[in-house]
Amino acid sequence: MRPPPTPIQTRVERLASGLLGASLMASAAFSAGLARDEIAARGVVCGVDHLHCGWCYAAAAFGLAGLAALAAACRPANSDLRPGRLILRKARSGFGSIAFLQ
Repeated sequence: MRPPPTPIQTRVERLASGLLGASLMASAAFSAGLARDEIAARGVVCGVDHLHCGWCYAAAAFGLAGLAALAAACRPANSDLRPGRLILRKARSGFGSIAFLQ
């Protein structure tokens, strides 16, 4: 079992997650610009009648990954989100529920 991280390790981890999130959001903005250019070049909007181009998927993926990294960087200081600390239970209603282990 590993000892708990020191405050400096926590700060470095949060800074790295924040920088990763910022770079992923910049990549999402760049991909969205390329998707906009692709839409203008084809003259049609991706979606119902035409399949989405790869730039649309890249913009969405980079955006979601950037939000996840920024959420990890901004989480509360006392939260422990290591793998294995969350368990999923099936509730009586049939919907799953999340329980945090202490």
